[in-house]
Amino acid sequence: MPAKPARQALKTFSALGVYGASVVTALTAQSTRGVQAIHAPPPEFVRAQMRSVLDDLSVGAIKT
Repeated sequence: MPAKPARQALKTFSALGVYGASVVTALTAQSTRGVQAIHAPPPEFVRAQMRSVLDDLSVGAIKT
């Protein structure tokens, strides 16, 4: 999810009285003219982020 929609989703969660957390699945180098590069972290790192969130918070739903 690009940064702006992700921030909007977290604001919506907050407005509904729930807490949102995120896991980064890709990083981009971009400007107003386009995306110059994309980096996908290794799956082990994404799993580690997910474990960190799931171990820390009581998760009632996951949005993909």
